[in-house]
This record gives sequence, C-alpha cells and structure tokens, in this order.
Amino acid sequence: MYIYIAYFLILFFFIQYKNNKVIFYYACSLLLLLLAVKNINVGADSGPYIRDFTAFALGHAKEVTKYQTEPIWRWIAQIVVFFKGSYVSFQLILFIITFLPVIYVIQKNSKNYLLSVFFFFSFFYYLNTYCIVRQAMAISFLLLCYSFIKDHKLLPAILFFVIAVLCHNLAFLGILAFVFYWKKFPLRLIYILLAVSFIFGLILNQGMLFFLPQKIRDYFLWPGHGFRKTLAPYTALIGIMNLTYITCLLRGSKESKESFWTQTVFLGLVVLNSTQKLVLGIRLSQFFMITQIIFWTNYIEEKQDKKTLYKIGLIIYSSTYFFALLIRDSIGIVPYEFIPQIQKFLHYVNNL
Repeated sequence: MYIYIAYFLILFFFIQYKNNKVIFYYACSLLLLLLAVKNINVGADSGPYIRDFTAFALGHAKEVTKYQTEPIWRWIAQIVVFFKGSYVSFQLILFIITFLPVIYVIQKNSKNYLLSVFFFFSFFYYLNTYCIVRQAMAISFLLLCYSFIKDHKLLPAILFFVIAVLCHNLAFLGILAFVFYWKKFPLRLIYILLAVSFIFGLILNQGMLFFLPQKIRDYFLWPGHGFRKTLAPYTALIGIMNLTYITCLLRGSKESKESFWTQTVFLGLVVLNSTQKLVLGIRLSQFFMITQIIFWTNYIEEKQDKKTLYKIGLIIYSSTYFFALLIRDSIGIVPYEFIPQIQKFLHYVNNL
C-alpha cells in the first residue's frame, strides 16, 4: 500500500508544475515504471488473464473462446506469444496501449496536465488497469472517442468507438455520447435527470432489469456480485458525488457550464445513480466518469473566483475517494509486489 501512497504524494507535488511538458512526461513515465515492475499476480482478475495467456503460449488457443466478440486482448496476446514474449512484457504492452490515448486527450484538452494526471491516479483509473484490463483499454479508447466528438470529427470518433467495443463489449454504452455531437442537455434538464436517476436507483430490483440485453443482465448479476447487501454507504457516496457536481456547476463559469465534459460526466452520474444497488454499476459508470480527469481540471482553471479554495476542495474530494478505495482494496492490488527479478535484487541488497 505504501508505494501507492508514495506515488500519490509525488503526483500531488507535481500539480504545481501545471503544463510543464518535461514534468508531465516524467510523471507518465513513473506510472509506466510502476506497472512495468509489477508482479503479474497483482490485481483480482489477473489469474484468468494469466491462464488464458498461458493457453495461447502452449498452443491451446482454440480452448480459449471467451474473446470472440472482444478480440483485441486476444490479438495482442497472440502477437506477444508469436514473438516469444512473456506475460510481464504483455501486461506492459497492454498498459502502453491503454495509457497513450489518455496522454493524448490530456494534452489536447486539459488546461492543467499535471492536475489531470493526479486525478487519473486519485480517481483510481490508473490502478484499475491492474485488474479490469480489457475494460480499462476500452475506457481509454472511449475517452479518445469523446475527444473527437467534442471536436466534431465524426469518422475518428466512430473508429475509436469501435476499437473500444472490441476491447470490451459494454463500451457500446459510449454510443450515448454521440448525442452531444449534435446537441447538449440544458442545465435544468441535467439536474432533473440526476434526481430522477438517483430515485430510480434506490427502487431498482432484479425484475426491472428485464429491458436490458441478456449480456448486460448477466454482467450485472454475475455470481458473487449482483445486488449490494449493504446500500447505505454507497448511496451516501453517490449522493456526495452528485451534490459536488451540482454545486460546482451552479457556481461555475459560463465556459464550464457549457463544456462538452460537463455532459459526459453527467452521463456517468446518471449511470452511477441508476445502478447504485448493483455491485458492478460503478464499473459501468466509468465509461463516462473517466472524463472527470478533464472536467474537474478545466473547471478549476476556468473558475473566476475562489479558484484556490475550489482547487483544494476538489483535491481533497478526489483524495478521499482514492484512500477509501485503496483501503477497501476491492480490486486486489494490495499488497503491491515487484516482479521476481526485482525481488531478488532487493533481497540481495538487504543482505549486503
């Protein structure tokens, strides 16, 4: 756990450098390094991925059938196996592919690169790549898709949307963001829909999922997940997220209120509100909530009064979120372990 806290503090320190490209690339390199030396068993979902990769390496690819409609992970694995690569090199390649769209979108859209990197880490999107590998890739390509929708470049937006869906089929939900290519929701409607979706989420039951496609129903009702047994803490957390968003919008600049990223975070909150009783609802909301790393950064930079106060408040907000998830460790990243080569080196140094 301590290594994650150390990285958190380093990225917090880097915020002051704002758009310094040298520090920005250095911060990104540090994140890449942390993953490059990560043991392959860090992350709750690592076991199935390792087994599937091993099956490819042993020539048993035909036995692995679960990537038929989400083939990108499979294609990358088979390419790495073809070149005699290990799972360590494979996970590094996956992270580079996942991280590059994020770097591009931050440079293209953020008004404070280093603050966006901090939010990428503190809102747990970086650490999610240790566990929900395919979904993390899909989220990154959807972020890239949204950036092109914002710029009214429809063809590249569609291209990266398709790539995202081929990484993880549930990324198809991102198609909702194409509405903003033509029209944005007025603030009054946003507030109403947030309230309605929050109430809907409180009364949701299994029978009300009948209208969803079978694949999504199966995802929500996955054995060991399904409906939450204890709802109150999550409802309180989601309520705070909604109130923070609404309060900041009410006190935001005109530019922030009309921002494309205001709309995408709104979609994420609607999904989060509606699925608050479902364990995996928060994962589904991340297909839109990833845009927080741009929205909150630009909100702070566009603030015309009390900028420092709001900056401190939002950093505390994201930091609380970070430490709550880190302590809970639902994605199995604690403790952090180095790859065997690093472990042997550290053992050697300790014995000197």
